[in-house]
Amino acid sequence: MSARLHRSLDGAKITIYSEWRSSQDYQAMREDPASLPYVQKALEFAEFEPGMYEVVRTFSPLTTASASLSLS
Repeated sequence: MSARLHRSLDGAKITIYSEWRSSQDYQAMREDPASLPYVQKALEFAEFEPGMYEVVRTFSPLTTASASLSLS
């Protein structure tokens, strides 16, 4: 699991982007009483609009090694 908190340049919006091993792991976090204080704190300044997505493509910069492999 990893997460990143993004703030809009004007400071009006935030987005939390997180990756979970499974939707079951995410649901377990939501049901865990230990996470409740964090959720309550976030709700003081934000609304939740959760969504589940699947990765359809990952974009990475070419490295010298991968560039030379693709040219051979």
